[in-house]
Amino acid sequence: MIEIYDIDGTLTTSGDTPRQDLIDYIKTDVQDEGVRIFIVSGRAISRLEETEKWLRDNGVPYEQIYLNDFSETPGPNVIEAFKAYKYAKIVEEYGLEEIGYVVDDSAEARSNAEGMGIKAYTAQELLAAEAEHGAEDEEQSAEDRAVYEVPDYIREAARKGLEWHEQGL
Repeated sequence: MIEIYDIDGTLTTSGDTPRQDLIDYIKTDVQDEGVRIFIVSGRAISRLEETEKWLRDNGVPYEQIYLNDFSETPGPNVIEAFKAYKYAKIVEEYGLEEIGYVVDDSAEARSNAEGMGIKAYTAQELLAAEAEHGAEDEEQSAEDRAVYEVPDYIREAARKGLEWHEQGL
């Protein structure tokens, strides 16, 4: 499964400040579920070295990184066109069924992804959905543990075993 993340405003809260809760979520997905992380950012390709250093320094695991190679002075239209193009190329190369979702702070980028059939979230929406999903899993797990009735023959065997243990047998 592939998850696609933006950087600015998604993996960061402002400037270069990491959004640690999202980064921790990504690490867990990679470690526990073998998710493949692709970074698709509107940052200019000339910032590749700086961006890779930031990802390393903040412990963001990723397999692929795509920075904007459409223009060195990108405006919003160029950035969104670049992201849409990369989403389409990823779908073409890996197939829609391999892509879990896109996480991006840009409403236009999310709309473009959804137009291709890819689920899209903001960082806040993804974390809220995962927290809700985790709570449901905990409820289900508690329900599964709470209703088992031990058969009489097992109870009787346990009682006898405790008696014998008390007698030193």
